[in-house]
Amino acid sequence: TELPVNLGAGRTPGSRPVLAPIGAGACPSLVFRDGPGDVIALAGTGTTTCSYAGAPSVRTLSMNLGDPVGWAPLSPPDPGSNATVALAMQVGVFAVPATGPLVKQLYVADRPIASIQYADFDDDNDIDIVASSTIGGELVEDIDVLSRFGMGFTRFRFDTEGPVDLMTIGDYDGNGISDVAYVQTRVIGGANRYEL
Repeated sequence: TELPVNLGAGRTPGSRPVLAPIGAGACPSLVFRDGPGDVIALAGTGTTTCSYAGAPSVRTLSMNLGDPVGWAPLSPPDPGSNATVALAMQVGVFAVPATGPLVKQLYVADRPIASIQYADFDDDNDIDIVASSTIGGELVEDIDVLSRFGMGFTRFRFDTEGPVDLMTIGDYDGNGISDVAYVQTRVIGGANRYEL
């Protein structure tokens, strides 16, 4: 099903959109960077079927923070802002307050974040994030685990043998704790190979 989206006058999408539960209603918000560089959220309307076709309810989240990458629940909520959702941007991870712009950065990335997944990786009853990154637009050979610690996240970087193309989360060893599986690309004998 195709859902029409009304971006409002003068707005053009400048990034891949992210659907994130940051609005007051039952529908997720459509978060993207518009042409001029602002990251905005369009609130969806409806209760059982979401719509983005009407006059948009626009919330400006940030200016010049790069593109949105994904979202993760903040469990427990951020103590400073009481935010229950974090928005991952290329430059880091931000607590999303109930209203207004992103003001509290929970993690500062040292290189652009490309994708994220989330789970409780260390079995301490809070949500952690795993991220892949880019340098110069190319995927890099690392995975960053962002462990929730106090008022933010602490990074643990794990080297991989090749650029990380895809990540997924599951309990792959059956111990009741979430694990990360990833696909990396390696050049072997002059040919690209995918490895899990």
